Amino acid sequence: MWPVPLSAQPALIQTVGFEAIQTDLLTLALPAAPSPGHLLVAVCGTATPQTIDSVSPGWLVAIDETTSNPGQAILYKVADTGDAAGFTIRWATATRMGVHLYEYSGMDTVTPVGATASSSGSSNDASTGALTTVLPDEVIVAGLVVTSDDPVSDWSGGFVERNNFVSTQPPRAAATYLGGDLVATAPGSYGTSVTFGGKKAKWIGQVVSFNPTPSISVFVTNANLAFGTEPVNTWVAPQNTVISPTSRTYRMLRYSAICTCPAK
Repeated sequence: MWPVPLSAQPALIQTVGFEAIQTDLLTLALPAAPSPGHLLVAVCGTATPQTIDSVSPGWLVAIDETTSNPGQAILYKVADTGDAAGFTIRWATATRMGVHLYEYSGMDTVTPVGATASSSGSSNDASTGALTTVLPDEVIVAGLVVTSDDPVSDWSGGFVERNNFVSTQPPRAAATYLGGDLVATAPGSYGTSVTFGGKKAKWIGQVVSFNPTPSISVFVTNANLAFGTEPVNTWVAPQNTVISPTSRTYRMLRYSAICTCPAK
């Protein structure tokens, strides 16, 4: 058996977050241009119910609950050379919003999304609900919106906080926008929660799992490719075999060649 070298474990490359008050349009760019082939994730929260009117070309929805109070959607895209200009979202009407972007390496570019989950309520803590992963090293991105400016702490389940920022516009209530992630090394059930002490507030939380780059192993036998001894000064006929794990097709080819030996 010939194992194909495994890809590097998925990793967060960079992230950025920004809040805007009473506008229907926001454009946000990562600190550096993303690398083509990397996975981009956008978490878009609103302090009040809202509807997405449009987003930058190529972005797809993993989960959309923007009509909730508060609301949020998580979108994704495989980066290409035109993504340095950033992510743009337009809402149906002006709203208070918080948007955070993420770039990850080592991700599946054909079937990125694994599973989704969400939760909402009114209390002194907020949670995302739990999803179930099926592959090692899935990246789980969590986003939360809390209609409060009380300090947030205690992310559970091993999640690492990546963004935490507040928008305020008196006399309207404040809103906190949160983002975190986790590389789930083993398949299982994953979710997270945060606490924000003080007064009770409305909140929404979501999680999306994204698949890592698939790995393959190739088993070659003489029935596939005829390796071995060949006569000197004889053309070797080309042969090939096709391996198709999941949705990808790989081709191995032995090229035609002639074997020669120097005269003694």
